[in-house]
Formats: sequence, C-alpha cells, structure tokens
Amino acid sequence: DFALVGQTLSSIEDVIIQPLIKILYNGKEDVWHKTKHKVILPNNNILHYQSYINVDRIEAKGFAVSVLEEASHTTPRAFDRLLSRTRQKFSRDNKIVEPQMLVLGHPNVQWLKDKFEVANKGKCFLVMGKTKDNIDSLGIDYINTIRANLSLDDAEVYLEGKWGKPRNVVYPEWSREIHLIDFPRWKRDYETWMSVDFGFNYPAVLFFQKVDDNEILFDQLVPTGVSDDSLLQMIMSKPYGSPNILLRNPCDPAGDSVQSTSGEASIKKFRAMGFNMISQKTPAFRRIPFGVSACRASLKSADGKAKFFVSRQMAEKEKERGFVLSVERYKFETNKNGDVLSDLPMKEEKHSDTMDAWRYNRINNMIDYQAYRSY
Repeated sequence: DFALVGQTLSSIEDVIIQPLIKILYNGKEDVWHKTKHKVILPNNNILHYQSYINVDRIEAKGFAVSVLEEASHTTPRAFDRLLSRTRQKFSRDNKIVEPQMLVLGHPNVQWLKDKFEVANKGKCFLVMGKTKDNIDSLGIDYINTIRANLSLDDAEVYLEGKWGKPRNVVYPEWSREIHLIDFPRWKRDYETWMSVDFGFNYPAVLFFQKVDDNEILFDQLVPTGVSDDSLLQMIMSKPYGSPNILLRNPCDPAGDSVQSTSGEASIKKFRAMGFNMISQKTPAFRRIPFGVSACRASLKSADGKAKFFVSRQMAEKEKERGFVLSVERYKFETNKNGDVLSDLPMKEEKHSDTMDAWRYNRINNMIDYQAYRSY
C-alpha cells in the first residue's frame, strides 16, 4: 500500500487525487472511496491519504512508499508518525523491498533543515526541483510576480530552493522607527480601500490609502464579538466608509464560506450593501507562507526600501488589540528549544485576524493585476 499525507483532505483531493484519477481512469471515480480516503490503483494496490492532523487515522498498518506533501506546512510529528508506518516489505518472490518516503515542499523551516541537512545528511537523497526551472509549466509571469513581490531572501527560498533562515518573529523587518509615520487623518484625494477579516470573535477591518506608490494604513476597526451587521454599521459611519469611496476591498481568500453567527456568508452581506469584495484566485498566492513573505517584502523590499507605513496617530489609540500590537506579537510555533516548527504562524485569536486582514490586502495588491477576481 501507499500513503499520502498533506495539509488538508480537500487540498490533497483537489491537487493530487482528482488529477490522478483523470490520468489513470479517464476521470471515472468508482475506484475512489472518498469516505475512507483511499483510491484503488491499477495494480490493485491502495493509495491511502489523510491530513497532517489525522495522520494516525490512516487505515493500513504499514506502507512500502509514503509521501509527505508540503512538509514545511506541518511539524516534525507528522513526519515521524508517517515514517514509523513506512516499513520494510517483502515482494512476492521474497525479496526485501526497502521502504521509501518522499518529502515535498519548500525548505523554509528549521526542522526540515535539521532532519535532512544536519541529522540525516548522507542518509537521504535530496532532489532540488527549483521553481524557476519549472518555467514551461508555471509561465514567466508567475516567476516575475514572485520576484516582484517578495524580498530577496524569500524569493531565493521560493525560486532557488535555498534553506530558509530560522526565525521566531514572523515580521522581523517591522520597526516603529521606520514604519510609523505622521498621518493623522484620511485624505480625500487619494485612493482608499479596506481589507477585512470577518473573524468569529475578533474581526478586523484595516483602512488603507495609496500615497506616492506607498501603502498607508491610517485607520482600523478591531471590535470584539460583533455581528456582521454591527461591523457594517461601524464601517459606514466613517466619513470614508461608503462603497463609492471604498471601491475594491480584499477579504478572506476562502470565498463565500459561512462564518457569521447568523448562518449567512459575511461576504454576501457586505456585497449586498454595495461593497466590492475581492479575493485572490491563484492557489499558490493564497497560501499563508507566500502571503507572509509578500507582507515582509512591503516592510523591506529587495531594494531595501519600505513600501508600507502605519499612521502613528492610529497606533497610539491601540489598547488590547490593533495592528501594531499584533505585528509585534505574531510568532511561529516553536519547540522547547526555540526551534521553529512550521512556516505557519501561531493561531492566536486576538492578533491573528488582524494579521490575516493585512495578508489579504497584500496578496490582492500585488503587481500582477491579472491574479485578481471580483465577487
């Protein structure tokens, strides 16, 4: 049998299982047992698949071959659990079949470097499939978009496959001295928009203006435990809170998922009030690590310049929540030794939603304007 473990069941099915069935069986899904998360292969072997968090639920006891997809999105535990079930087998003629485990993903977290470049150096076979070498499939526009929107260090990780630098703070480039500026009020003559994370208990709305090719975060709403209707009232009470002024507003890339307590999709409520809510459509750009890298590049781009600034007057009003407090407390998960375990930031509800709203803004305001979709 074979095993495939990835970030979520839906991501595995969309990216791997469905294309596999299309190639092997011309799209016929009678060999796909969705409820049991397995596919019968042409040689009657079985491909089992499961998410990182449920790796222990895979039905079979052991595998000759297993695959850990997007390893940088998970922790060493998923790797170790899958490896422990990838066991030595015997073929029909009693020859030993050595177990194999294929680990895929960007090398941008410390535990991957420790596993493969340090602890097991010489015991594993590394294949560097550089993103830039896949230009025939991805296209030059995709490569250029990454180069244009990421810092030099992050672009090298994504395009060249270089080991990422371990760090705990998600945004080490942030500096109050550099990024806080005097911007006391909204200026009518400049483009204005908002970015929204609807959040269950901690929604966040960030208001931006574009001034001299720089993005200025000049105001925010970070209430606690309010409904979508109340949040809309707060927005529309602002002098700039009109759909006629806020023309293009990034939001949750997940799309029309039901998140509000009323059971009605938040995006639809905002759209019904006339707000143009947009979201990034390209899966590679919607991934959290890419969005984080794009935000980092706005703090300090490849040429060393900042393109994103925050109103000092807004920051001074923050108490328990707010952009500045969140960006300074946003961290990666670490073990007891301080090693970064994943390239996904820790989910800390008081601060994550504000950072998510910033990330939605960044991935929807990249140079490649063909990457947008509008609801």
